[in-house]
Parts: sequence; C-alpha cells; structure tokens
Amino acid sequence: MNADPPFDAADLDVLRQLRGAWTEADPVPPDLVETVHFALELTSGTEEIMRAVEEHALPVAKGDDSTRTITFDGTELTVMVSVAPASGAAVRVDGWLTPPGVHQIELRVQGELLRTSSDDGGRFAFDRVPRGLVQLVVRAGGTVLVTPAMVLS
Repeated sequence: MNADPPFDAADLDVLRQLRGAWTEADPVPPDLVETVHFALELTSGTEEIMRAVEEHALPVAKGDDSTRTITFDGTELTVMVSVAPASGAAVRVDGWLTPPGVHQIELRVQGELLRTSSDDGGRFAFDRVPRGLVQLVVRAGGTVLVTPAMVLS
C-alpha cells in the first residue's frame, strides 16, 4: 500500500503563506547576527554568564532620557549597574559589586575594551561609554563573570 506524499502543492502553498505572514509580523531583527557574534566572541566555555534579575528605568530632569538600573546575579557576585545619559552620544555607567571587593572590570564595547577596577567598596564607573551593544566582564580572582550583551541607549 502506497502512502500519500507528506505534502502536496496546496500544502506547500499554505506553508509559504504562513512563512510570509510570520516574516511580516515578527521579522528577524536586522542586527541579530552581529549581536550573537558579539556575545560569543568572549566565551571560551570557562566564563560564568550572569543572569539579569531586575531592571528599572527612572526619569531624569531633562529631556526624555532616563537612568536605567540593571542587576545581574552570579554564583559568587551580584552586580548592579546604573546607566545614565552623558553629553553627546555617550552614557555613564556606574556599578557596584556585592560582596564588595577590588576586582578587574571590563566593559566590552563594539570595537574597543574599556578597563577599570572596583574599589574596596565594590564601586566602579565608566564616564563616557558610546551608546550601543556592550557586555560587562568581572574578573574576580580566578573566576570570570560576564553579563549578557545589552544595548546602552
């Protein structure tokens, strides 16, 4: 006994229409490939990827810009960052580590790497960060913790 083929011309037409409807309703973001490549550049398999646990937007006095506060959790550290508008096309990033301590901090910005250290209280800052895709890296002893890639706008 012969089974019917899985799809005939009418089925294939319905599938093409369905693909077209999804492509129109929920298109692939134009920067998806670039974002994935950026996020994977750092990973060697030994880093701990922190998870975003909380995000707040707070209005500021001038313009439509607001200050964003994002908290990331890892097994050994929690990092809270505050992103505030700065002059021009830049933002200021302030951060705090818990438990506090002196650690090397990197901010991966497309095309460059910004470096600083946290102080004894766990505080660190980057004064002028270009808006766009970034990733925070905390080197705490032998552990490297990274945040998911995020867009600073």
